[in-house]
Amino acid sequence: MTDSINPAHYKDGRRFEVIDLIEDNICRTDDPVCAFLQGQILRYLCRMWDKSDPLENLQKAEWYVKRLKAQLSDDNSPEHPFNFDFNYEDVIQFSEWKSDSDDQLILG
Repeated sequence: MTDSINPAHYKDGRRFEVIDLIEDNICRTDDPVCAFLQGQILRYLCRMWDKSDPLENLQKAEWYVKRLKAQLSDDNSPEHPFNFDFNYEDVIQFSEWKSDSDDQLILG
């Protein structure tokens, strides 16, 4: 039977699965954004030779590396992908999101 959730090509020729490598490494940070970004980098780098276009997967990993570098540098420039008017802690403080008449999300 074929496993569509965890297909054989994730394991073929490997001593360990990429997910195990990712889980072992991302647990070292307390920042969930950094953990996610690092996981994506590892995913694309580890599986790049299994895909039809390794260069494309390397470029995807590079895109995540740039975002991780920006996250770690605490860059607040307008070009920074995480430049929001609120931070993670602000979002956690609010228990519900409300929608105004223009269908824009507002905190309240």
